[in-house]
Amino acid sequence: MKKTILFSLILFYTFLSVSIKGYSQQCGFGAVFQAQVQQNPNLLNELAQSGNTLSNFNPLDEYLIPVVVHILHSGGPENISDDQVFRAIEMLNQDFHGDSDPDHLDTKIRFRLAQTDPFGCSTSGIIRIFQAKEPCILTGIYGSNPGGVTASTISYWPKEHYLNIWVVNCFDTQISAFAGLPTFGNPTSGIVIQHRYFGDIGTASNNFAPHVISHEGGHCFGLIHIWGPDPWEPHAPTWLNCHLESEGETNGDLVSDTPPQGVYQGDFGCEEGNNSCDIEINDRLDDIDNFMSYNTNCMRAFTPGQNTKFIQSRLFDAYNSLWSSIGNQCAGLVPPLFPTVVEITQNTTWTTANLPNNGIIIMDKITVKPGVTFTIGAGVEVHFRRCNQTSNFVIELNAKVILQGKLTNSLCNPTDYWYGVEVAGYNVLHFSAAPGEIIAEPGSEIEKAEYGIRNRAVINGIEYTGGKISAFGATFRNNKYGVRFYHYLNIDKPAPGPWSLPDDGAEFVDCLFTVNIAGTVPAAIGGQLWAHIYIEGVKGITIRSSIFQGGYDVNWKGAGIGIYAVDGGFDLTGRGDASLLDFSYLRNGIQTISTGNGQPFTVKKASFFGNNVGIYNSGVSNSTITFNDFGYLHSFVPNRDQIGIFLEG
Repeated sequence: MKKTILFSLILFYTFLSVSIKGYSQQCGFGAVFQAQVQQNPNLLNELAQSGNTLSNFNPLDEYLIPVVVHILHSGGPENISDDQVFRAIEMLNQDFHGDSDPDHLDTKIRFRLAQTDPFGCSTSGIIRIFQAKEPCILTGIYGSNPGGVTASTISYWPKEHYLNIWVVNCFDTQISAFAGLPTFGNPTSGIVIQHRYFGDIGTASNNFAPHVISHEGGHCFGLIHIWGPDPWEPHAPTWLNCHLESEGETNGDLVSDTPPQGVYQGDFGCEEGNNSCDIEINDRLDDIDNFMSYNTNCMRAFTPGQNTKFIQSRLFDAYNSLWSSIGNQCAGLVPPLFPTVVEITQNTTWTTANLPNNGIIIMDKITVKPGVTFTIGAGVEVHFRRCNQTSNFVIELNAKVILQGKLTNSLCNPTDYWYGVEVAGYNVLHFSAAPGEIIAEPGSEIEKAEYGIRNRAVINGIEYTGGKISAFGATFRNNKYGVRFYHYLNIDKPAPGPWSLPDDGAEFVDCLFTVNIAGTVPAAIGGQLWAHIYIEGVKGITIRSSIFQGGYDVNWKGAGIGIYAVDGGFDLTGRGDASLLDFSYLRNGIQTISTGNGQPFTVKKASFFGNNVGIYNSGVSNSTITFNDFGYLHSFVPNRDQIGIFLEG
């Protein structure tokens, strides 16, 4: 054997302690990989089986991967120029295109800077984040650094639609860059790299390892180091680095067309002829020009086996959401599949058959004009973005929407909530016009909105309240407010004393108002669930056989209110079965308040369980509460007894 494994290890530790031209040269993947193996003991088997289903996919000419570059800086040289970013992405593309490869292996992957951010706003794909005091980025690899932070906590875009690259000044250990492996259906979060290794101009002009970004890109697409696991890492995987040629699929780097290779090779020059695993007759020589080696000056190619077994497999099973038509639209790399701002001016029905992408579309705003009926058919999903919009879906006077599909938040940013549906009603200046109307039919869904539906809309600067809302068998999920009713005629504070409000006529039958867990609504739009139905200054709302659920919270924080009525009247009838929970795990199942114009309400045949208070009434008289069930035994809420009815004032 020309070089023993022991000798390779000695060389590794020698080179680890030495900087070439002042820069460290180690990739931090080894420790990240062994941590992933510890978290998922089946990962090794998954890697060995990789590529078995690749024939099930239809190849395209090229696959566009949206990229966002986060430059984390404190005003020093690490705040690199746009040109340096452009050059680094160009080099990454050249390497994945096979420009330096004598065999010209083309992965068909094209990396493109994003043109649209997760909120739907224009971007250059380069984000600069200033830190007054630049901490060294935590890798989580070799212990911890109390003064450091992880890059993704400073700036992050959803990995389902963007490949994140963080350019940083330093790490908490001597490495140049690191990235983790993707898993089935789950892309890696991205690449973290020192600015000195990002490209070959600007601060990287003296970069002795210009292909570090492509090496880390290989990790992002499932490749491990060409020798296999790094055995110097604690708890490292134990399969062999030097192995028989016939064992290439289950040892080393798990790729059969890369030769068995010793643990570490790097900066030994680019002369061919080295064989670090001379254990068989006619052993192949080391693959010194492979991107997954440490031969920084020689890197120029991936092998066909690396490309097929890992790069292409991960492209299809982990990164398909990035290069899909929706993913590319999210990032602005292709024109929208469908206009993102539309006015419905004639009777229109959207179906999965007449919309692109099987009815799953991204929108910024829909306006339904007067006299029009607009139907959103079953199976249609409309995903709304918020950028540069003050509203997303407006139903104007004398317009009707029939909802059978789903209205939800942006596909491009799962944590960004949309504004909701606004239904125009009356105004003291336009009292004779018929209000707008929405009917949510069985199977329809409205979710992840600031306000699922409001009976108020602003049109040309004028507010119209009293829009008509009806829902039958609809689901309202993970909204801050499921439905919001505003004062009739938009009189924010009616004069005290008895006076008559017209019946609103809203109706909810067999509906589900729910949250998956407490606190699903992000702080960006006001925190957690506030109320499933908020009634203010209106009456005549009918609720039948509907379910109101909160999220379990042992501290009773953020679980929200089922129905919150301020000077609002409603008539609620539950399902009449104590075993069927109508109001559960809410701060208050129902809360009513009078500010001088309290409207009578009725609650009957409803079941309450696990709420802090079942019915909380403050100052509302002449109401009916009868034949309800209040569960006092809470097997899921330790040491908490529900208050059935609390009367105040």
